[in-house]
Amino acid sequence: MKRSTVVGISFASLCIGFFYYGWQKKLIIIQLPSQQIHDYRDNSARASKKNILIYFWAHDTFKHEPSTIISSDNKADTLRYIVISWLTVLEQSGCVSKHIELESVMLSASGDIAYLSFEHPIIAKHEPTFEKWMRIEGLLKTIHHAQLGVSQVYLFVHHQPMSDPHVDFSQAWPIQGFLDV
Repeated sequence: MKRSTVVGISFASLCIGFFYYGWQKKLIIIQLPSQQIHDYRDNSARASKKNILIYFWAHDTFKHEPSTIISSDNKADTLRYIVISWLTVLEQSGCVSKHIELESVMLSASGDIAYLSFEHPIIAKHEPTFEKWMRIEGLLKTIHHAQLGVSQVYLFVHHQPMSDPHVDFSQAWPIQGFLDV
């Protein structure tokens, strides 16, 4: 074979290889006219602003702070926004020593039991039991006053029940809490 033929075939193979690699890694997108693009976004879900009160225990007293969240038809999303707002208020007020993130929110099939999983425990092991209860009470009151129809809440860390020597997290917490705030 001639040298120019070998160089031409090598160059063509290299170009085809680069093209195939780019296509596989989605660097090159080929849209054929016969393929149609469908928009699968759920346009039926409505979202609106909702004013809520965030309850939290600070400096030996219950406090509440108004907050605006996004409320949608999806109760789990609305609950997620409420809990994230509650965690933000706790962090800004200095009630927690480290940043806590909400990993996931799940609801039972009937929608009356919520399962909240956090990145870190929302209570510290060294805190007095009363402080722990009041922090949980603040979360429960915040969710209760948002009127989502949730009656019980399970609290988890990394999808496992929180462990604490003074507080039992194996049972669901009633949304009404234990105090009249």
